[in-house]
Formats: sequence, structure tokens, C-alpha cells
Amino acid sequence: LAVLTTSTLPRWGGEILSDHLKTEARAARHLDLVHPNAHLESKGYPVPKATKTGTTICGTVFKDGVILGADSRATSDNIVAEKECQKIYYLVPNITCGAGTAADMEKVAELISSQLELHRLNTGRSVPVVAACRMIKQRLFNYQGYIGAALIVGGVDSTGPHLFEIHPHGSSQTGMFCTMGSGSLACMSVLESRWKENMNLDEAKQMVRDAIKAGITNDLGSGSNVDMCVITKDKVDFIRPYEVVCAKGVSFLKKNSLTVTPSWIPTEVIPSAEQKELDALVSKCQRNEEASRKLCRDLKKYCDTMSSLGKAEVAMTGDLSSSSMCQNDPQLCHLVEGYHALAQQVGQPRCCRAEP
Repeated sequence: LAVLTTSTLPRWGGEILSDHLKTEARAARHLDLVHPNAHLESKGYPVPKATKTGTTICGTVFKDGVILGADSRATSDNIVAEKECQKIYYLVPNITCGAGTAADMEKVAELISSQLELHRLNTGRSVPVVAACRMIKQRLFNYQGYIGAALIVGGVDSTGPHLFEIHPHGSSQTGMFCTMGSGSLACMSVLESRWKENMNLDEAKQMVRDAIKAGITNDLGSGSNVDMCVITKDKVDFIRPYEVVCAKGVSFLKKNSLTVTPSWIPTEVIPSAEQKELDALVSKCQRNEEASRKLCRDLKKYCDTMSSLGKAEVAMTGDLSSSSMCQNDPQLCHLVEGYHALAQQVGQPRCCRAEP
């Protein structure tokens, strides 16, 4: 077969084939938009990676309403961006939702909340939960997943409690319990094993707490506290935090320990002149007291060895010049002289006042 070209065909046939080739060329250029990353890779640029998000949220229906639970850690890749991030948002008095990419989720919640409030004011009735689900689905579907908001919508209306799980592309599903996020596997294991019909409030709270706690302890993208929202027909109760799971502690390097050393500053007390004088007087009195006590001990010891009590009495009271005993006993004279000299200086020693 001959290859058809614009030169081998008539004029009108060549124009048709030329237009067809141009159309295919334009289509090929448009098809390149479907694989933009392959085009970047062919030019030597690194292929962009998908954004990783981390969170753990869950919801369950109990006897009187709906309970939503979430962790409070916001991450940016491998970095903890915030430890107290709010992931449960208020929509209308009977409906709440959470969570997803923090910035996208916050703006979506603000927009849907304003639309639902207008709906409530126009109708004069509480907004059905399915209406909130429908609005959110339409908003997310328009952006084809480029808004990173994955929500669990829960509320109570005239038909009872309802729980919806909405994905970023706009798809949704309903159930009696659900979970989303990077910690959803561990969370779902708790919900599937412990959920039962007609649970009371306390049982539902404990189950949601344990489910979020399982996600926090088994997923690096989840952490910090357990936040909870209890939605009943009469009110919406935000409990934040319900429980602190990962309390911050003190960490040390290996083979290190904490040693507390009290700070001590050496001080020197400089006494005043009066204090120095008083200390000198006290020291002098102490020395005199010791000397007097020693003298008394010597006198008593000598008196005990005297053959006659009269010799000691003469020696203690009397006149040394008229006493012949001092001349015969030099040791006694020395002791008596010391006794009288000390008595004149500090008074009679106490040990010798009663009797020698």
C-alpha cells in the first residue's frame, strides 16, 4: 500500500488529511497534561511526591446521639507542627465534623457552616444531617480531591442520630461507626471488637477514647491528646482534652542520669568591734574558770593528804607569814598563794566556797 500524504491526494483530500493530522497533534499535546510528572522526569526534574497526612478520627452512634473523637497532633512531613490542633469543627447546633488537612478543613468548615446556617434560617427548622453531607460532597467533588479534607460528619436531627464518612474526592458512606486517617487501622480494631447496639453514654465514651488512644500509640502521625464531642438532641458538648495520652516527660541520653547539685556560695562572717570585744571577754572568763577549777582540784587533793585538818584550815584562811607550815611545806605555800591571787582577780572559786 502506498503511504498517503498530502502531495499524493487531490487538493480537497489533502486538506482533510492535513486537518486530521493537526487534530491528532493537538490531542497529543493535551494528553501530555495527563502525565505531567513524566514530562518533568524526562527533563531531569525530581518527581514530586504525594503529600502525606497523619491523623486519627473516629465516630460512633450510641443510644442517645453521636460521639466524635480525634487526636490533636498536626504534622508537616516528619515534623510535629502543632500539639494542640483542633480537629473537630462546629457546623450548626446539631452537627459537627472533623478532620483532614488543617488549613483546608478549617476553610471548608467555615464555608459549609455559613451555608447551613442560611439553610436553617430560611427553613426555620434544624438542618438534616444528610443535607450537610450533600453540601460537603458537592463542594469536594468540584475540586476532584485537590482539597485535602476528609471528614466524618455526625449529628442528630428529627430522624435520629446519623454518621457519614466523606472522602476528599466527594464519595461518602454511612454506618454506625467509622474511622479515618493514618491511625485508622488500629482505631478500627477497637471499634469492631467493642461496638454494640444501644450503648449508653459512658460506654461509648470509653470506646471512642480507647480507639483514638490505639491510633495515637500505633501511628507516628497521631499524638498528644484525645478530643471528644458528644452530640445529643439537646446539646453539643465539646470535651477538650478528654484525656492526655502522650504527656511530655524528661528524656536523657544513654548512661546519663539527673544529678541535682544545690548551689552554695561560700560566705565569711566579719564580726563587729563589739562582738570581738565580747568574744575576748568570754574567752578570758573561760580561761579563768578553767584555772580556778584546776587550782581547787589541786588544793583538795593536797588537803586530803594532810595528816591534820588544822594544817589545811590555817593554810586556807590564814596568815602565811605567821604559819610555820608554809615554811615547812613549800608546795602548800605555792598553792595557797595561787589561790589568793585568783580570788582577787575573779573572786573565790566556786569549788572552794563551801569547804576546801
